[in-house]
Amino acid sequence: MNSKMPDAKTSIQAQIHHARSGMITQEMRYVAEREKLKPELVRDEVARGRMVIPANVNHRNLEPMCIGVAGTCKINANIGNSATTSNIGVAQHLGPITADGDLLAIRQQARNRL
Repeated sequence: MNSKMPDAKTSIQAQIHHARSGMITQEMRYVAEREKLKPELVRDEVARGRMVIPANVNHRNLEPMCIGVAGTCKINANIGNSATTSNIGVAQHLGPITADGDLLAIRQQARNRL
């Protein structure tokens, strides 16, 4: 795979598309620097589906990060991000929950705190 940057004329913005085309995007380079990884590793992990870079092009002050096996963040959980269903009290009551990889245990830990 080569390390060319995506063409600004393309309408496809998905990181996985660029990664599978062999491109290293600015977001991938930023993530690589932030995670102390090689840009090629970030690209390859994204292409394999083992890493995601949530990078909404509509967010002007975007600071890309990654979620994946090779990165420091293994899981991304968002409790109460909807204006219609948010309950900050529940999130504050739960406090930090350890995410050690066992999803059933994590769910049980959250239930036990409610």
